[in-house]
Amino acid sequence: MLDYAASSGLALLVTWIVNAIILVIVDRLRIGLRVRSFGYALLAAAVIAIIGAAVNHLLGFLGVNVAARGLVGFIVAMLVNAFILWLAAQITPGFKIRSYTAAVGVAIVIAAIGWLIRLLPWPGA
Repeated sequence: MLDYAASSGLALLVTWIVNAIILVIVDRLRIGLRVRSFGYALLAAAVIAIIGAAVNHLLGFLGVNVAARGLVGFIVAMLVNAFILWLAAQITPGFKIRSYTAAVGVAIVIAAIGWLIRLLPWPGA
């Protein structure tokens, strides 16, 4: 998912909507994520952001660097992101992930889509 520092309320809103769109796209790929509608995708994106912030804060407090570089950093980040997705799916209506294994695959696909979006030219960037 995109993780831009929200310098304004508009940036936060755009990031939230783009993340919901990413969830809908991944749902259409049929790799283990199901989202009932765009409204539920918006709800899921908000829950994922809240859980992600809490988990990353907790890991930072414990001294775990989720933003580490290299292959090990990528693997750790994908496992943490998969856990965040899986946990969000457990508590968010209309948003389901088939299994933790599917959550790992979904996390990788979401990361790839986010990477592709960051390659696009953005105004003012």
